[in-house]
Amino acid sequence: MISWLNENTGAVQGLASISVAILTALLALFTYRYVNLTGAIASAAKEQVELARIQAEVSASLAELAQEQRALNQQRLDEVKDKEETSRQEGKRELDRLAARLLTQLSGSSSEPELDYLKNSPAISEEVFDSIRKAAEQARDPNTGHLESAIASLEAIAALQNRIAISPQNPYVLSTSERESYKTNLRNARDGLKTFTSYRPNNERY
Repeated sequence: MISWLNENTGAVQGLASISVAILTALLALFTYRYVNLTGAIASAAKEQVELARIQAEVSASLAELAQEQRALNQQRLDEVKDKEETSRQEGKRELDRLAARLLTQLSGSSSEPELDYLKNSPAISEEVFDSIRKAAEQARDPNTGHLESAIASLEAIAALQNRIAISPQNPYVLSTSERESYKTNLRNARDGLKTFTSYRPNNERY
């Protein structure tokens, strides 16, 4: 073996040189790939850091936007509430005004029906009834039962006035039932209207 090596020293050295060259090339290749891989990992890590930063900025922006949206929604809700409250107060004032107006009109009547009053006092119109109902609805007044009771009594009084106005009988003679019904309706109308206003006529007759 030794003699073979001695006889083939050149070949062995050449083979060794080739092996070293191949190993060196492989080492260089592996080193190149390692460097590239390390660079890619570093780039990926950098991109992840940048992505995390962007995500944090986006999250902060979304949180700020959500806060602004909540503030805007609250502002709109407050505006709606303010408008509703303003509308309610307007309805309440209108209801007060109409109730005071009707009480004033009724103040000229005695509990004992008088033909002069019934003939000369204008009958309350459906337009007025609609207006007072609308005002009560706008005011969101909970005493709607009192209102409808008062309106029913006022409508009965108006119907009596219309019967007297168109009756050929002159002078009109009120029946006992009409007199009793009038007394009850006048009392109910006054009591019901007083629920919606603090106004009291100075010359109210009973």
